[in-house]
Amino acid sequence: MRLLTLAYITVLLTCLPQLFATGSLTDFAGTDGMNLFQFELNSRVNGLGGAYCAAAEDVTGLTSNPAGLVPLNRNQAAFVHLDWFDDTSVEYLAYAQPVKFGRVKGTMGGSWTFLHLAPFINYDKYGYPDGTVDFGSSVINLAYAMRLKQYSVGMQLKWGVLGINDLKINAFAADLGTQFFVKNLKIPYFPNKWLSLNNVKVGIALQNISTKAYTDIVPLKLKAGLYYPVLIGMEGTGNQHHSLYATLDLNKYLYNIRSVIDLDYRLNAGVEYVFRDLVFVRCGFKLGYDLNFFTAGVGIRYRFKGFDTHVDYVYSPYAVFNSVNNFSVNTKFDLFETISGLNPNQQKLIELHYYKGLSYFVQEEFEKAILEWNKALTIDPENKVIQKKVKDAEDILKNIKK
Repeated sequence: MRLLTLAYITVLLTCLPQLFATGSLTDFAGTDGMNLFQFELNSRVNGLGGAYCAAAEDVTGLTSNPAGLVPLNRNQAAFVHLDWFDDTSVEYLAYAQPVKFGRVKGTMGGSWTFLHLAPFINYDKYGYPDGTVDFGSSVINLAYAMRLKQYSVGMQLKWGVLGINDLKINAFAADLGTQFFVKNLKIPYFPNKWLSLNNVKVGIALQNISTKAYTDIVPLKLKAGLYYPVLIGMEGTGNQHHSLYATLDLNKYLYNIRSVIDLDYRLNAGVEYVFRDLVFVRCGFKLGYDLNFFTAGVGIRYRFKGFDTHVDYVYSPYAVFNSVNNFSVNTKFDLFETISGLNPNQQKLIELHYYKGLSYFVQEEFEKAILEWNKALTIDPENKVIQKKVKDAEDILKNIKK
């Protein structure tokens, strides 16, 4: 165990210049560096291989795409505790709530992340003990997201501090992101052959936008992702208890200041099966990463009154270190408002019909827009936002017919 710790510390100290580079905690030189700026904390994210740019939909998705805050329609708080390699732990606290500035509605959120490595003995060149080394790193994020017609857009400011004994390194950066639905996405898979997918959610994020002073430790990164509901379980259908989702991310560095940071593309993909909105089975794949290429996980969900708790497990084999078996707990709860009573699949369907209606609306196909919004209202008849959209479209149609 001590040899594993010493090996970990050696890699850690070697990679300090890349500490805040884009990647995950255990992707070192030759992959993405080790950092907290883009450390994926949610076990669902890790179980999906890190492919979460389009799938982000709550406060734990801030490291993937700040636009993922938009679907939140209630106040939420979340915390995560992760035990990683020997004597290494990560704590994560996050909070988000709907806000309104005048007539502009949006969602504001923030998070605090702290990585700590237990103090270890430092040895001089002669092999004698020479004090201890204490390592810690923390990041504070502030984000805001809102809807602009059929688009969700978000921005995030980040401040990170790395500490090794008395040495402190600061880094500042910002993220921009968007999410939107595509009614009919055609993907080529063979010459003159196309795969047609309906209602695909697309996510795009530009991460680590910073001044020139920080580009050496915060490389700019572009993420683009797809999130597709292969199967959504609904009452009255033959698959009311089963849902299946697929997600895909493509990552690309746009600036290279350190020779150890590669500029090739990296691909993340994941699949999630859901049974009765209670049991989750996930697997993920990573292409272009040196240390980790596959992840698998399961999760259990428990809802009681205002509490929504996920207990997740993820298995991650690594080429250098031992495989990681990790459990995490993610709890969300209402602070001021009541839960609507809709399950996640119903919420996803409402979101699909809502954005599809918006797409028709901006194309001035008002009857089709009303049809989509009415489908959403059959699931949530008390939705005031969609009710107003239907009324607006009906008023326009009346004026056209006059």
